[in-house]
Amino acid sequence: MLNWIRVLLWLLPLRLRSIWVLLTVTSFGVLAAVTLMSISAIYSTALAESGLQHVLAITPANVLNAQILVDNRPMGPADYQSLNSTVDQLIQDRLGFLLRQINRRGQTQPNLAFTYSSEPDRASLNSLVGRPFFLENFEEHSQLVAGEWPQSAVKVSETGVVLETVVGERTAATMALEVGDQVFLFPFRTDISQRITLNITGIAIPTDRFDEYWLGVPFYFRVQDFDETPLLPFYVREEAFFEGIGTRFGSLVGDFAWLLYVDTSVLNAKSVQSTRDAFNGLEVDINKRVPRSYFLTLLENSRGTGLLATYQRDLMLARVPLFLFIALVLVVVLYFLGLIMGLLARSRSDEASIFRSRGASLTQVSGLLTITEAVMVLLATILGPFLALLLARAWLLDTINPAGNWSASSIGLSWEVFLWGALGGLLSFVVLLISGANLSRLEILEFLRSRARPPRVPVLQRYYLDLLAVAVLAVLWWQIEQRGGFVDRATGLRSLEVDPTLLLGPAMALLAAAFLMLRLLPALVRLLARLGGRTAPAWVNLSLSRISRDPLPYGSLTVIVMMAAALGIFGAAFQTTLSQSQEDQALYDVGGDLVLTQIAFPASTEGERYRELLAVPGVQSVSPLLRDRGNLLGDLPGSRTKVLAVDPVTLPEAAWFREDFTTPHRSLAELLVPLRSGDSGLPDLQGNLASGVPVPTDAEYMGIWVNTENLDAGLSGRSLTLYLRLRDAGGRYRDLGLGGFDEPSPTNETADGWWFMEAQISTEPVPGQVPLSLVSIFVSGSRFSRMPPGSISLDDITTRGMGDADAEVIEGFEQPGRWILLPHDREEPDGLEFTAEAARSGRSGLAFSWVEALEILPRGV
Repeated sequence: MLNWIRVLLWLLPLRLRSIWVLLTVTSFGVLAAVTLMSISAIYSTALAESGLQHVLAITPANVLNAQILVDNRPMGPADYQSLNSTVDQLIQDRLGFLLRQINRRGQTQPNLAFTYSSEPDRASLNSLVGRPFFLENFEEHSQLVAGEWPQSAVKVSETGVVLETVVGERTAATMALEVGDQVFLFPFRTDISQRITLNITGIAIPTDRFDEYWLGVPFYFRVQDFDETPLLPFYVREEAFFEGIGTRFGSLVGDFAWLLYVDTSVLNAKSVQSTRDAFNGLEVDINKRVPRSYFLTLLENSRGTGLLATYQRDLMLARVPLFLFIALVLVVVLYFLGLIMGLLARSRSDEASIFRSRGASLTQVSGLLTITEAVMVLLATILGPFLALLLARAWLLDTINPAGNWSASSIGLSWEVFLWGALGGLLSFVVLLISGANLSRLEILEFLRSRARPPRVPVLQRYYLDLLAVAVLAVLWWQIEQRGGFVDRATGLRSLEVDPTLLLGPAMALLAAAFLMLRLLPALVRLLARLGGRTAPAWVNLSLSRISRDPLPYGSLTVIVMMAAALGIFGAAFQTTLSQSQEDQALYDVGGDLVLTQIAFPASTEGERYRELLAVPGVQSVSPLLRDRGNLLGDLPGSRTKVLAVDPVTLPEAAWFREDFTTPHRSLAELLVPLRSGDSGLPDLQGNLASGVPVPTDAEYMGIWVNTENLDAGLSGRSLTLYLRLRDAGGRYRDLGLGGFDEPSPTNETADGWWFMEAQISTEPVPGQVPLSLVSIFVSGSRFSRMPPGSISLDDITTRGMGDADAEVIEGFEQPGRWILLPHDREEPDGLEFTAEAARSGRSGLAFSWVEALEILPRGV
């Protein structure tokens, strides 16, 4: 010990000359590592606490509560007291810390025949059923609209029991019950002498039907439906329920429940797992001790899809990117420490060699360096968490804005913060210790030799540790690719698991790039030095020669700059990419910015409703969708399919879509082009209905001139029908059948092969239908129709009233761009031409041709 003290006192003056350098340079790196780890712990805790508060704040209170249900239990007072004692003890043992209130409920089985008469006929016993029930604190959460609450004692006699009851207002209105009425329940339908007489003393409604007391909908006040039989609930007090029904009709069984109201204020992120275990333990205990029992809560379930389990999964997914980023920053900080210590070792190696030449041993020199470094690490470990809390509250915690009453000031220092800070300090100390050990081993001879011939290959390359790092990176990357990411789902899909080794993948990639840079840079510099020796100026040649002679310091500086640049780019793009990913996932699940379901549009005001929605501030586009099921035409009978009806005009403006969903990349508007075979009939972005060929409002008949010279109809001509499709002002369609392609009658055939096909438009207009417009012309038939290849010519679509004098040609096919082919799923496309040869009058007519045989599928223009 005395020898140690003499050495330290002798060496202290020499150490004082460079100790300020050590403190100013390395203390920054150590403090940065400790602060970084402490910030990660603080931010992770803030994510956990704020996330839990957000989940609890946005979840209705009804969902947070729980129920224990026990069915088919005797209603005798003694049996119920034993059951209540058992269940209450199990609840207190498992969830006593979490509950603020427990309400008991009891009710008879839904099999008591209800009648208005005490002497009913047998048929009336099968029409209605009644159910007396009791519920703790029912009267405090209800209010009477007529009468009073039950007051009189129970009357028990040989014929049964008489009770006072209160019914709900909706029950009274439905069943025509009033205060003072007397109704009857019959436990045994074969013995009507035994009855439960109910005297209605009041009619009640819930004070607040949305109060969490009701655990959802207050069904106690209305007639329920049980197995297609109306079920009437009757409220009675608890003592009347057991002293009357339970004592008099001991053979009856009932259903009992315990309503558990959770105090979420006691929940925090640390207690989530213990709370889940308590829920699961209570369910197991109840099932073991009480037969035919159920435990219901959305906070936790056996499938691992409860609210708390979902919160834990979301929290893990939120923490993974944080840990990835922290690992990258920590690697850069530790590398910085190692670099700085390596550079300082070169400047302080003369001091170390003098220490060794004056008799100091390797242990003494290393001990002296270790004491100094330990003091710095200890100070940084103490100060780092406080600095981290200050930085986190100033810049990080304010970025978390959950629902609820969470605030950044609620996050303080904890033992986890100091533990993570100590871990950062320990890693820094290891790096400093290794650097100090390399420094203390130098003697004066080794120091002079190293200064004359500086090493050109670091230890990493000397033992191929850089290539080992690349191999480890390859293995980690392969594992990440095989698992599809850093997070893996556990067996049974109940939880998520994160392999810590996989989280080091990005950090290993950064280190491997740095090690490879150290291997490649000296060779590159030597090559540049040889090339510059002939062409470059003297100062360039001298610089390159100096770097090539001693490449390690300059290579290390280049690597730290490279790592800092890579980290900066990653930090700049990481949050944006992560936020965009989360937004895309949310929009993918929802389908768009705002989606309304189960919305009905009255047929008479459909167009006006769209315009009203477009007039809402902030609404730029509205697109309706319809999901339905239907039968496949032309397939086997009973073949069902799912149908999704969309508007191809407005859907690209309202729905969310990414072009990389398709290969090659195409927009949703481009994908929907085949569906835009004509106007959609729905409002465009300006709310205007798209138009077809207008039909006069006074038209009663509508037809078209057809030329079938190039048509080999045969027997198929009678099984195929030519249709005109009309659309009304509300966007609804109707098909006007003109008949088949059999031989035309001599009365309507002209000399050049044209004949007129006509049908009557419906003479019973519905409000909102007019005006009509023509949108398509097509041919369709039955499942057995099959017309061989051919063509027809169409011209002069004509409407008229009751006589021929007011006939009017509404479409002469003189504007070719107005008509296009209807899409179909056959291999060969149909043909569409506007030529003079297809015209009956005017400059052109429409020629429709086909190669694939015409069948049931609509084909036309």
